[in-house]
Amino acid sequence: MRKQITKSALLMAVMAGALTFNACKNEEPNPGVDLNGPKTNVTVGMTLAKKASAPKKMAKSAISGNDLNMNDDGTIQDVKNVVIVPMVKGAKLQPIKLGTYVSGTTTTHYRTATILQTTDEFRVYGNMPEKWYNEMDTNAVFSIAASYLTIAESVETNKPTVGTYYAPHPLYYYVDALGSTNGFQVAQGLTPGDWETASYGNPANGQVGDNNRVKIKGVNYAVGALVAGVRAALTTEAADKDMFYSVTGVEDDACSWNELVTNGGTQQMDITGVVIAGQTKTFTETFTRSGSEVVPVYAAANNVTMKDAALNFETGSSAKVLNANIYSTVAPEDGQTVLLNFQFQNKTGKYFKTNDGVEVAPDGYFYLQASISKTDKDIFAADFTTLVNGKVTDWGKASSTVVESTEVEIGIEIDTDWQQGTVYEVEM
Repeated sequence: MRKQITKSALLMAVMAGALTFNACKNEEPNPGVDLNGPKTNVTVGMTLAKKASAPKKMAKSAISGNDLNMNDDGTIQDVKNVVIVPMVKGAKLQPIKLGTYVSGTTTTHYRTATILQTTDEFRVYGNMPEKWYNEMDTNAVFSIAASYLTIAESVETNKPTVGTYYAPHPLYYYVDALGSTNGFQVAQGLTPGDWETASYGNPANGQVGDNNRVKIKGVNYAVGALVAGVRAALTTEAADKDMFYSVTGVEDDACSWNELVTNGGTQQMDITGVVIAGQTKTFTETFTRSGSEVVPVYAAANNVTMKDAALNFETGSSAKVLNANIYSTVAPEDGQTVLLNFQFQNKTGKYFKTNDGVEVAPDGYFYLQASISKTDKDIFAADFTTLVNGKVTDWGKASSTVVESTEVEIGIEIDTDWQQGTVYEVEM
């Protein structure tokens, strides 16, 4: 499959450390796990070298392509609140906190912990909630309450005024790396800090054993990406309808969209956001849907100017989608259809009447709907980009409302490439 952005590895390398945790002491029993088995100190650190770019808070501002590592200069966002969770026979042990990967700076955080040689699984989390991370007890068995993986209500000023709408999920990273399936590799390092250059192989019996280096593979996005561009048709019969007029209730001077655009020289409607129906409100700690509650998510547009042509995935090794109207994270969705309500603002300076007889005033907001259906791929999938190209064929379809171990160096590689998902062409 083609990748969507320039590949960039975030490398967690181990140096030296002095802060000690007992990673095998637990506050509750783990049946079948010998907590008194062979174990020694583990020194954990991390490095990331990439051009810096400050991340945005997704709940409070429009998401850009840069926020999703989908920009044209290859920069990546800081990955905050990284945690590794060692596991033995499915039992979670104490978490190892690794702090933040700061783009553009080689930052080393030193941590010393103790790991059972029988460790056969690691879970890695990135961009976890700040409050939870700060309050995490590294002397306790790893856990995360569902409330921390629940999205908050949107605070966008342009969100729909009727009903409750939520912000997109954060750009979580996650992997569940099993030794039995070679989800991590092991090595014997010779010098401190040689984690990246050590000679790795698959773990014997799927366990860390007495090796002193561990590389955890396959850390990717735990959510999907929705990228959308919207353009307007100028040659359809609907585009020729006389529906735009200067005075409320007086349609004597009505003109068509074609005439309006020709006279004004630009497409005078702003695409201001999208409502994504049916998003899971809460994740489990393995980033599956928690319960049955789904909610509408409002994603504000990053670029309000409508497109002149359909968007495409960029070609070549650094493939991505540039200059879209909307970028948003999305919870994975394996259902048959997803309803999107694209939000517009009437910037024509004129009134217009919908097919249902509703008048939209200048600067008023309205919605056009598009339904996307499952193909051979899920509509939204973790680590995949769904590209939606919307074409407005009739402004009259508008609606005023939303239709509703051993001494071991542990490290990870994070793949910041998106994989190509489905491309949808929809008319509205």
